[in-house]
Amino acid sequence: MPLTEFSLSSGNSLLASLSRADREHVIGACHNVELIWRGFLEPTWVDIRPGANVLMTFTMVMAKDAEVIVNGKKAPGRVVPGGRGSFPPSFLALNETWRR
Repeated sequence: MPLTEFSLSSGNSLLASLSRADREHVIGACHNVELIWRGFLEPTWVDIRPGANVLMTFTMVMAKDAEVIVNGKKAPGRVVPGGRGSFPPSFLALNETWRR
C-alpha cells in the first residue's frame, strides 16, 4: 500500500499537545488510518541499547488511552498496562537518536 499522505494534527509545541489528544493521520491507496493518544503523563528521557553496540535515546510520553481508526471505523480492543520492565503499550517516542 503506497503512502499518499502523512500529517500530525498538533502543529503546536509539545507542552500544548500534552494537555489534550494528539493525532497522527496516514492515508494510503486503500486505507485511511488515524492514531489517537490521550491522557499524557510527564515526558521521560530514555536511553536503551537495542543491540549491536548501538545506543538509542528518545523522549517517551506515555498515554493513558489510545485508539486506532481504520477507514472511519474504530479498531476493537483497549489499552492495557505494560508488564514490569517493559515499555507501556501506548506512548509517543519523540526526538529519537541512534548512536554508536
